[in-house]
Amino acid sequence: MKIFRIRQLPIVTAIAGLGAFAAAPAAAEDAPVPFQFKGYARSGFATANKGGDQVCFGLAGVSKYRFGNECGTYGEFEMLANIFEVKDGPRFVYDIMFGYYNDGSQNNGSVSGAQPIGWDLRQNWVGVTGVGEGAIKTATFWVGRRYYQRHDVHINDFFYIGSRGQGAGMENLDIGTGKLSLAVLRSQQSASSFDPTTSPTGTTFDARWSKIPVNTDGVLEIAADLRSQDKSDATPEAARIKNGWSLTLEHTQSQVLGGANKFVVQYGKDAGANLNTGDPGAYGFVPATAAGWRAWRVIDNLVAQPVTELAINGVALYQKDDNFNGISGASRTWSSIGVRPVYQWAQYAASAVELGFDRVKLDGTGSTADGKTAQLTKLTVAPIVLRPGPGFFKRPELRVFATFAKWNDAANTLGGARGLTGTSAYATSTSGTTVGAQFETWF
Repeated sequence: MKIFRIRQLPIVTAIAGLGAFAAAPAAAEDAPVPFQFKGYARSGFATANKGGDQVCFGLAGVSKYRFGNECGTYGEFEMLANIFEVKDGPRFVYDIMFGYYNDGSQNNGSVSGAQPIGWDLRQNWVGVTGVGEGAIKTATFWVGRRYYQRHDVHINDFFYIGSRGQGAGMENLDIGTGKLSLAVLRSQQSASSFDPTTSPTGTTFDARWSKIPVNTDGVLEIAADLRSQDKSDATPEAARIKNGWSLTLEHTQSQVLGGANKFVVQYGKDAGANLNTGDPGAYGFVPATAAGWRAWRVIDNLVAQPVTELAINGVALYQKDDNFNGISGASRTWSSIGVRPVYQWAQYAASAVELGFDRVKLDGTGSTADGKTAQLTKLTVAPIVLRPGPGFFKRPELRVFATFAKWNDAANTLGGARGLTGTSAYATSTSGTTVGAQFETWF
């Protein structure tokens, strides 16, 4: 979702353009405030072969393949207001977004954002573009709470760059060869309840150099993420976190089978070992006295449409964590591969299948899952999908589905006392089936 139209101007005039902040002419008259409403929502129901409501199949600690495998209701409701605009001058925009979750057990709840039901504030920020002169006029300046330039794999709902939080920054400055974005993000708590031993807070400096042309129809994005914990004299040494960083290289190749392919390489260390998959408070929690946590990840994500009627999303992923969770000698390995083809056999009707496989192995963590390789295969068949037309991301969709999953005993061990699904009915099972219906939409 792009809110601002960026004009292509060289960076050589950026410094001179800064002086125009004060010298800009007064606006004639405030324009009307048009509103734009956007959002995402999904909801449905299913029954399980062991009895009761839908259960979802996924290995503990990693993302799961989502088609026909999402429990509960979820929504994000966003409103954008064009507050003030001058022709060939500044444009101020306000953006607010609320998130809603309900596991299906209730119809009302608190505003705490806690499961099984809740609301929370996802975004609340103001941005301005078109100020100054020269290259600086291409940039957007913003302050507030944001989902910040997130990147994801759709079929397993995995955000490999998931930056979010309170902050401020400048984005999409045209520097001639690509765009530059800089931001500072904070994870915050009430000062009266701050406890670094249980809920560390901190600051992230996020730098992006995007849309770098590297080959025909190919562009590169470089993302660097530097993280530091808030500390005070009262912070015990055992609660101090190693500062850290992560680096992401993402190559996007368009015009591939009617779509695009993204190849991603990531590396993170200590506080950045979660590889930028959460807000600044979602640190790799590595005490200052512990071994350094290091992680690296490789992803290949293809969205293709080789013919009008057929659209496909496929992903392959590998991640290795060393000194996992700051435990010397501990490791975690996650590998995943999945594909979802959608075939449009009528103007408003399609069929879809999703097949996904995940494997996780822990070693040296001190848990009962050590030395075991947890595996899960999930297959969903949706013979009837009602949708507006062809295209992988065409929505809304109304789906009727059956989901089949098979896993091993190690997957139950990894999941804890109630096994892979977290329910007593499947605690000792190694397979399961659900049948149901769901809608998904964005607008």
